[in-house]
Amino acid sequence: MKKQDSINHSLKIIVKSSVFVFIGIFLAKIFSYAYRVIIAQSYGPEAYGLFSLALMVVSWISIIAIFGLESGLIRYISIYRGRKEKNKVNYIFRKSFYFLLVTGIAGGTLLFFSSSFIANNIFNEPGLTLFLKLFSIALPFNVLFVSFLSLLRAYQKVGWSIFISNFLINFLYLAFILLFIVVGFGVIAIPLSYVIGTFFVFLVLIVVLKKQVPEISIKKSKENFPLVFREILSYSWPLIFAGALWKLFKWTDLFFIGFFMTAADVGFYNAALPIALLLSFSSDIFMQMFNPLIIKEYSKNRVNNIKQLSKQVGKWIYMINLPILMLLIVFPGAFLNILFGEEFLVAENALRILSIGAFFLSFNGISLVILGALGKSKTILYNSIIISVINLILNILLIPKYGITGAAISTSFSLLVLNFIFTFQVYKKTGIIPIRKKNLNVFFSAVISLGALLLIKSFVVINFFSLILLIAFFIFIYIFLILIFGSFDKSDVMIFKSFLGKFKRKNK
Repeated sequence: MKKQDSINHSLKIIVKSSVFVFIGIFLAKIFSYAYRVIIAQSYGPEAYGLFSLALMVVSWISIIAIFGLESGLIRYISIYRGRKEKNKVNYIFRKSFYFLLVTGIAGGTLLFFSSSFIANNIFNEPGLTLFLKLFSIALPFNVLFVSFLSLLRAYQKVGWSIFISNFLINFLYLAFILLFIVVGFGVIAIPLSYVIGTFFVFLVLIVVLKKQVPEISIKKSKENFPLVFREILSYSWPLIFAGALWKLFKWTDLFFIGFFMTAADVGFYNAALPIALLLSFSSDIFMQMFNPLIIKEYSKNRVNNIKQLSKQVGKWIYMINLPILMLLIVFPGAFLNILFGEEFLVAENALRILSIGAFFLSFNGISLVILGALGKSKTILYNSIIISVINLILNILLIPKYGITGAAISTSFSLLVLNFIFTFQVYKKTGIIPIRKKNLNVFFSAVISLGALLLIKSFVVINFFSLILLIAFFIFIYIFLILIFGSFDKSDVMIFKSFLGKFKRKNK
């Protein structure tokens, strides 16, 4: 009974934090998608493609400049804060700030002076030069964000961290692009909105840190602990490769589409990609608290608790994502047309295929957290190498022949392989497979709901309002069948009753 109480308590913590994270990330996603949609609709697929290529290049350089310090700073600041050694915390923050300042400026300078070469010789897109030069100004600020946000997270200022890194930055990008469009700026409005938005977020971060963590500063101190910072660098530098490989995997498609095809094709593909990545949303909100809880349970050798938590969270992700996957497969054109416009309909098949890959990607977070708790960082790195090589080869083979559809096939197949590898490794080391038997009931509920949707769809002309009604009908039937088939278990009921009880008490 005590074990079940512990599991239920952990599940409540996950759900409570997930509700808060959901609100922050949900609003951030809305602003982020609106920002992209406005760029695509106001300036066309070619400008949107240039924006996507510039983001990709900045992302690669940033990974190297950050030097893997994000995880290292959170880990070591938390350790020394727990030991109440504030002098070491201050030293770590100060050293990391100056270290990242130097690497950030170096990365920005490198990008500024190589922008013309990258634009003309690698992508054959002269218009990309302006984007890269302006983006290079924002790169040092992006790098410095790491030290600031790591400090907030280490001090458990989760609310401020989510507000700044998810909500505020996307809101400002959107606000500035709208302002520049109204003023009448041309394509330069795109990189300007990104640079100015980034700068303002940097200023907000400084103010927030002074208010929330006033005892920490970058001022010089007589106390020095060089061995501590060397230890952090030693811990962090291997993470460069894992992070770089994941970024490489994430941006490989866009790179080779830009290399073999045109900036417009990059824009078409990058319209489908963020829509497909809606399927990662449920994983993002649950993983915020799932990660520390699993590490805590592992430290106490509670393998059964890890198993139950993994299965339950896996079921929640599956239950949320399965109907979204089906809707994206049935209505890819409707989503692309409503969000980006008719000229982006060429990405319909790419969206279908990418949605399948994103569906499997959403489950990788569970296995990744478990492997991390087991200390298998090298295993994660090897997996990243394998999957990056597979994706690289497939892109080179498929994009010249099949275009953006070939890129989608490459990514989705690679993610499917990665999911299989992660699941197999976790099962081999722990005996855990994050799947419940009731997932089969959820599957039948979704399939029957899809059949009803397809039947009605054949009699309806698809537009914005009819799409909303069809989705609402599909979700209603899906939830109804989940209840009829008994897909909810005791933990689901317990969580629901807990929140219902709190809601009633608040309204008394």
